[in-house]
Amino acid sequence: MRAREERCLLRDYWERGADLAGREQLRLAEALAAIAPATAPRNGHRVRCESRFELRPKDRRRIAEALFTDGESAARVALAVPGISRRTAYRLARQRPISPPRNPHEQAGQSAKTSDPGTSPQVRDLDATSGANLEAEIAFRQLVGERNL
Repeated sequence: MRAREERCLLRDYWERGADLAGREQLRLAEALAAIAPATAPRNGHRVRCESRFELRPKDRRRIAEALFTDGESAARVALAVPGISRRTAYRLARQRPISPPRNPHEQAGQSAKTSDPGTSPQVRDLDATSGANLEAEIAFRQLVGERNL
């Protein structure tokens, strides 16, 4: 005999709930853990056909991170998530991503100290009057009327 199909996919139900809020993930984990494993008769005894649903360490971490995103404190997370210690909850709270820099003048990839980050000083000074390109200098002087610059 086989276990009923809806009971064999407990882990799949858990994976489908990955985008839920923290409290909803916690309720889902509790509901899945409360389901008794299916059994079947074999040789005069009832044998379990599936394993009991248990939260793995990465599952507990996922719930804790979702609760932190919802604004819960580390102490409340330690009390709510089964199998997670207070020390682990505080460690996970400290490992949360750091917010971006608060300097409004600093853009991604640019520094506030450089005036023209795209060109180097050597390339920036190579214009028609620098003497590096004689043809460009002659054309420029003809254009402005041979004024002394």
